[in-house]
Amino acid sequence: MHIVFIPGFVDSPEGLSFPDLEKTLADKGHTVTKIAWPHFPTELDKYSITSTLNYARSIIKDINREDLIILGFSMGGIIATYLANE
Repeated sequence: MHIVFIPGFVDSPEGLSFPDLEKTLADKGHTVTKIAWPHFPTELDKYSITSTLNYARSIIKDINREDLIILGFSMGGIIATYLANE
């Protein structure tokens, strides 16, 4: 499986969202990708939910949908739900 993590708005891929779960899944042979928030934290004036959705779409577009799990925390959970619905 390919698991894509979308952190909460104030977190980053290198942050604290799901560190133990990420390691556990990777140790079991799953591919784990963490998505960064575009323009965070250096250019918040350019941030938009549309840019985040488009960035996430660009990451998941080449992943086989049958192998894809999208997991998010906080605002990332809202985005994950929206993307899963698509």
